[in-house]
This record gives sequence, structure tokens and C-alpha cells, in this order.
Amino acid sequence: MASPHAALRHSLEPHIHPFSETCPVCEQPIPNEKATEIRARAAALEQRFAEAAEARAAQRIAAEKAQIEEAAKAKVEQAEQEKNEAVKKASAEATLKIEAAKAEGRKLAEAGFEARIAAAENAKTDSETAAA
Repeated sequence: MASPHAALRHSLEPHIHPFSETCPVCEQPIPNEKATEIRARAAALEQRFAEAAEARAAQRIAAEKAQIEEAAKAKVEQAEQEKNEAVKKASAEATLKIEAAKAEGRKLAEAGFEARIAAAENAKTDSETAAA
């Protein structure tokens, strides 16, 4: 059984009388003119609680939205960086292929030029041998 002090403490705590003729906590009668005032205070209290809850929810939603936007921004930046790295890598590979093709072209041109020089020298040697 509850101690008498607990019952006394419970009855001293602030409470609102429901919309009946007596308070269920302290069993005091509630006059009709006070019932309207009590209803208004209860409605105002409920409105304050609802507004506070809505403000907390809006704040939480805003924080989560900011967090999501920050994560999305980080992913976009990462994708942009990866794209730039891929473009640089492809460009470097293309440059290497172009340089290799140029070197191969030079080798082929030099080989063709050396063959023409050798043919010209052979022709000169042949004509000198034939003239002699």
C-alpha cells in the first residue's frame, strides 16, 4: 500500500481537472464557470505541446535533410573527381599511343629513306662500275 506521504505528494502536484463534476485526483467539485476556464487552459497547453513537437520534428527533418544533402554533395564531388581522373588517364594513354605511333612512323620513314639512299648508292656504284 502507498505511504500517506506519497498520497499527499500526489495530491499537491499540479493537475488539471477533467471535464467532469469532480476532480479524480483530489475529488474536489469543479464549478461550471471554472470548467470552461480549465478547458481553455488545457487546450492552450495541448496547443503548446503540439507546436513544440512540430518545431522539434521540423528541426529534426531540417537536420536530416542537411545531412542527406551533404552526403549527396560528397558523392557528386567524388564522382566528379573520379571522372576527372579517368579523363586524365585516358588522355595520358592516348598521348602515349600517339607518341608510339609517331615513333613507329619515324622508324618506317627512316627505314624507307635509308632503303632509298642505299638503292641510290647502289645505282651510283653500279653506274660508276659500268662507266669504268
